Amino acid sequence: MRTLPISPIFIPANRLDLCHKAISSGADGVILDLEDSIPLDQKDSSLRELVGFLKESYIDTTIYIRINSPCTVEGKEDLDELSKVQSRFNSIIIPKVEKIEDLNKAGELDNPVIALIESAQAVKNLESISDFDNLGGFLLGAADLSKSLGSDMSWDALLYTRSKLIIESSAWNLDLIDSPYMNMADLEGLSAEVTRAKGMGFISKAAIHPNQIEVIRRGLLPTKEEIKEAKGIIEAFKESKGGVTSYNGKMIDAPIVEVMKRKLSLIEE
Repeated sequence: MRTLPISPIFIPANRLDLCHKAISSGADGVILDLEDSIPLDQKDSSLRELVGFLKESYIDTTIYIRINSPCTVEGKEDLDELSKVQSRFNSIIIPKVEKIEDLNKAGELDNPVIALIESAQAVKNLESISDFDNLGGFLLGAADLSKSLGSDMSWDALLYTRSKLIIESSAWNLDLIDSPYMNMADLEGLSAEVTRAKGMGFISKAAIHPNQIEVIRRGLLPTKEEIKEAKGIIEAFKESKGGVTSYNGKMIDAPIVEVMKRKLSLIEE
């Protein structure tokens, strides 16, 4: 069963009323944000509202919570309060991660940790960050990363980082969520970026607006033709009893079959 959401959407912790609207728009996960989207003078009240919301509400979807950096007073308070409702969310997203020690500050939370990769130092230390025992995966933070690199947010500028993330997450069977596309009005640009991400191996991309969800899902999920082909390839390989065979003129072996099974897993609920 697939657990990584295809199109998790960011929702500010001071606008929790948007959760159900986001889910009805097709989001299969929410990222409840205590960090960048919350003004400093609303940090305490937003944290209290979020904890109360988690205690009292039931949301039938994957829930991530992005806290403030554990190096800050706000981040430490986030961890303390969220430890009281650990069973009410799936994973915690730690921002500003640059080394494995930054994840150790997540304390005694049992929830898997998602490391937000958003600086040159984080990219440099990606392999050692992967050694964290309770690491659940990575989220690419393109905006802050481009600031750290002095680059723009174009596909080519961040291709090296995406490649490293794909390799590292695949090697250790970790979840990987691609960065949101920041231009909410440019759905064509979003579609093009999703196509490139899918080609690299991404199966999840964060959204920042409900109008992005359908584009992300349409781009990352297999098409009817791809589903038909995948099923045909798997069946042909089964009939060959595990030997190299062909399907519609294409050579088929075990690694290709595994890719087809991975495609089909995306449509399994």
